[in-house]
Amino acid sequence: MDLRISVVKRVVAVFSISAAMGLSNVALSAVTTVPGAPTIGAATAGNGSASIGFTAGSNGGVKIIEFTATCLDLTASGSKSPLTVLGLTNGTAYSCTVTARSSKGLSAASSPVWVTPATVPGLPLIGSATAGNARASIAFTAPSSNGGAIISSYTASCLAGATTAPVTATGTGSPITVSNLTNDAAYSCRVKATNGAGSSAYSNVVKVTPKVNTLPGAPTLNSLSPNSVQISVAFAEASTGGIATRFKATCTTGGNGTSVEGSSSPIVVSGLSSATGYSCTVMALSSAGWSGASNSSSTTTLAPVTYSTPANFADAVARTYSPTSALSAVGTVTNRGYYMLADSTSKYLSIGSTYSPTSGYAVKSAAFDLTPTYSDYLIKTLQLVTAADGNYRIDSYLHPNYSIDWGGSKATSTLKFVNNFGKTSATGNGYVTFAVTIDATTKMATLQAKNRYKYSVTEGETAKGSTPYTGTYTEDSSFAGKGLSVKLVGTAFALNEKATSFYLYATPLSLGVPSFMNPQSKDFVTNGAAPFLTKVTTADIEGKDGSIYKQVNATYRSQVASAGANANTKAAAITMLSRISASMKKCGETLRYSTDVYLAYRDAALATKLVSDSIADGTPGQNLVPYVYFTNEQESSTKCHPFMVVVSYGNQASPNGLKDVPHPPGSGGVDYVDATVTR
Repeated sequence: MDLRISVVKRVVAVFSISAAMGLSNVALSAVTTVPGAPTIGAATAGNGSASIGFTAGSNGGVKIIEFTATCLDLTASGSKSPLTVLGLTNGTAYSCTVTARSSKGLSAASSPVWVTPATVPGLPLIGSATAGNARASIAFTAPSSNGGAIISSYTASCLAGATTAPVTATGTGSPITVSNLTNDAAYSCRVKATNGAGSSAYSNVVKVTPKVNTLPGAPTLNSLSPNSVQISVAFAEASTGGIATRFKATCTTGGNGTSVEGSSSPIVVSGLSSATGYSCTVMALSSAGWSGASNSSSTTTLAPVTYSTPANFADAVARTYSPTSALSAVGTVTNRGYYMLADSTSKYLSIGSTYSPTSGYAVKSAAFDLTPTYSDYLIKTLQLVTAADGNYRIDSYLHPNYSIDWGGSKATSTLKFVNNFGKTSATGNGYVTFAVTIDATTKMATLQAKNRYKYSVTEGETAKGSTPYTGTYTEDSSFAGKGLSVKLVGTAFALNEKATSFYLYATPLSLGVPSFMNPQSKDFVTNGAAPFLTKVTTADIEGKDGSIYKQVNATYRSQVASAGANANTKAAAITMLSRISASMKKCGETLRYSTDVYLAYRDAALATKLVSDSIADGTPGQNLVPYVYFTNEQESSTKCHPFMVVVSYGNQASPNGLKDVPHPPGSGGVDYVDATVTR
């Protein structure tokens, strides 16, 4: 084949393809343009210079000839990154950009970055060195030039002989105290300054010889923070003289002074009079003796203020209570109603006060005190609940986990309250159901035992460290008390062939679920109770072997050395609050409330105890809030973060009433009719 013909065919073929695609001959040529704008990565300040690092943009189809960095009116050019612009003035902020140039022209400028050239500071001018006990205080004057950047710190260095390592200390201003020196050794001390560009050379030298028997310098009293009976005295230790091991704050009024010693600032001077003016000073103690007194400052203690906190349930139930009208015997009883049961001599069926995790509480008779309290009525209040057989289970109101059971045989038929709604270590727990018959004329009632239901707990699968438990009830076919009646014998109640006649009084206390909590008037559902989780024990949390004490920082540990209310932990909390208050002032802030407010909350919380046994695995009498402590971690001298940390078991002291909620939340994933509910 003729080669020329072949070439022509190929050219025609290419043209045909181009035409088919709608392209022109011009479109087949490469398109060129000016370069794209570079992107600046970083600008590094130097001494009268700036190093500009960048990434090139598109070259526009041709080779880039050079890049140019421009800072104000000064430039530097080159073929690659970085470019260093010289001749800048230290301490002046410059806006810098970069452009690219090719044969097609100059790119647009990059986005600007700012840079401030700087160099190391000039030399500090050292003044004097004052000897102390194993230390020296070095005074100096800042250099005349900071090099164009803020001086961030100064370093003092003291050297004794050419063969020993220098001892250094750093500070933000004059003077700087260099510690851990050797007494009676001659030191040469000097200072250097540091900014973002680096450190200056060291200054000229001053001589100093530390001495052991040196009185400390007088402290500087910074601030006074009074409350009604004390003043928190904040101060700074002197940087000259001997090393102080103790400090003494003294507050004086009318010629009478009160002094308190401490190891650090602040010192809380307590036992003062309210609304009284005081003048306070501080002294420091070293091995050589006491320093002179600091500058004095005056303040007036506050007038006494009482901060009220929510009533402690244990205190509330001890208050005097008298019904507004006489007790009235009922003619009928209703499911989930609250009643009080008494014989004709006004001996009431009551729950005992002595708790046992295995045997429960005693069922005993009790009369009202001459001056009755809420507790008098609560221990005598019973709830009658319709059981599976249509008869009534009898629960205590004060301790709703407990229902009336019997001793186990006709020989030991004494009644008792046992746990039927929690995880219990006792075996054979259960409850007896009673038929209640009331004479229409006398309104005297008899209670006859009908059946007994045994209580047992099934342990579920542990997940995320918690184990669920489900309570179940089965009829006790061996129950030998069926047909026996409740009889009061002395101070005890038992099942007997003979019955005692009782009055059933409607309780005068308002104990039902308020109607606003059931606005749609839902009926009481019969769903089973949801599984409950076993709770941590107090031994896991409290005491020096408990998790809280072990985890708390040593700075705050004295506040949690004992659980609950304790005089020593309160003193530690008062001291810490004073320190926090002083630190907040240094940070330019103040606490939102008086320290007395936080202490009042602390004391009230720590005084709370579990009174009602209505929580699975709760132990009556245990702390509800074992610890409250105060912390103040700081990011810097100007960033304070004060916290009040409250450790709580999450229980409430009083009966929770969950058993009486008509339509509580149900477990998810199933229709409500098949769900278990929060009881």
